[in-house]
Amino acid sequence: MSEFADKRQDVESIDNKDSAQFQDFLDNSQYKLNGILRYEKIFGRGFISTGGKTTTEKIVGNMNLQKGEKVLSVGCGIGGGEILMVKNYGVTVHAIDLSHNMLSVGRQRAAENEISNEITFEHANALIRDFEEGEFDVIYSRDCIIHIREKADLFSRFYKWLKPGGRLVISDYICCPDEQKSEEFWKYLADRKYDLRPMNEYADFLKGAGFDVKATNMSEWFIQILDIELARLEEIKEEYLKAHSEKDYRDIREGWEIKLVRCRDGTQQWAVFECTKPSN
Repeated sequence: MSEFADKRQDVESIDNKDSAQFQDFLDNSQYKLNGILRYEKIFGRGFISTGGKTTTEKIVGNMNLQKGEKVLSVGCGIGGGEILMVKNYGVTVHAIDLSHNMLSVGRQRAAENEISNEITFEHANALIRDFEEGEFDVIYSRDCIIHIREKADLFSRFYKWLKPGGRLVISDYICCPDEQKSEEFWKYLADRKYDLRPMNEYADFLKGAGFDVKATNMSEWFIQILDIELARLEEIKEEYLKAHSEKDYRDIREGWEIKLVRCRDGTQQWAVFECTKPSN
């Protein structure tokens, strides 16, 4: 077994298809309720993805959503993007996530916006839950497929669930090739159980499932966003500390600073994949 295979095995110690084990890991590590609310303070109410509402408006704005379309959101988090789609474009959204904590907050945010009837939230594992062939016009996923190793399997399922001509839009973290990863980065991946891939490998999984794929490296924008979010964290420090501890503040600030270093040296990157299922 190669050196990199050994390291990847450390990352793969969680079984993504064991829903109970995977959900327990998510809800009791990175996505504890306190952790979710800490992220939300930076990203904005309802958001837990890079850039919050700003990036969501841009990405969703390019999706050509039409009133009445049916959207599947995979890894919906706390519902900000789904709420935006319903309110601005008149679609209906079925939102799935494996984190009970995420779904609990998401349902609250939808209720605050009085659109609970247009969004359904479901606790589900996208590697196990099945939908009808051609059930959705659009599938949307933000910054969460890093948690899933079985990308080829997942993208084949997405292909099945979309109507002919349907769209799949994903934003996600990507990375440098294995041989360029530092020991520190391998440890980060193992601790989080993340499966990051270079952009070309990620795109190849999508093409292998049958999609026409446009892949765009958005890392320069990502770095700008991280700088803005760090500045925002400093601006709201007093307010932040009313709800969270000094340690929480230090931890989240340090996490952002380390992420900036990784992004600037190219170890960690961010990309958007805009995909179409051929009409015939």
